[in-house]
Amino acid sequence: MWIAIDIVIIAVLCLAVVLTLPHLSDWNKLASLYRAQAPPSGECFPLECAKIGEMYFWGITVYRSQDGIYLAGSRILRQPSLLIPWSELRNPREKRLFLRHMEEFDVSSPSVGTLQIRSGIVKGHVQVV
Repeated sequence: MWIAIDIVIIAVLCLAVVLTLPHLSDWNKLASLYRAQAPPSGECFPLECAKIGEMYFWGITVYRSQDGIYLAGSRILRQPSLLIPWSELRNPREKRLFLRHMEEFDVSSPSVGTLQIRSGIVKGHVQVV
């Protein structure tokens, strides 16, 4: 009996985490402005890490296209996909995530959020410091 109660409590806690995670990042705020209207095109980078706001997203798919950076949303976390135009990535700052070179940007002006992504993805499309 106690094991069943423990399983139910763990399931409810996991569900609560899954439903609140998108609201802790800037993903939904960015989605209100940059929701992707079409499927992605361009070069695909699967299993990437990106930081949106104060939250890291591991294992997401990123596309680099002429139009901008496409971040594939998560169906589990109920996140829409984003297409952020290159012109909206401002104030680049070099960062490190373990041994990876990352670039952090303010999105839009005035800033509506921040995006941190691997430097190799944005190289040649935005002017980095």
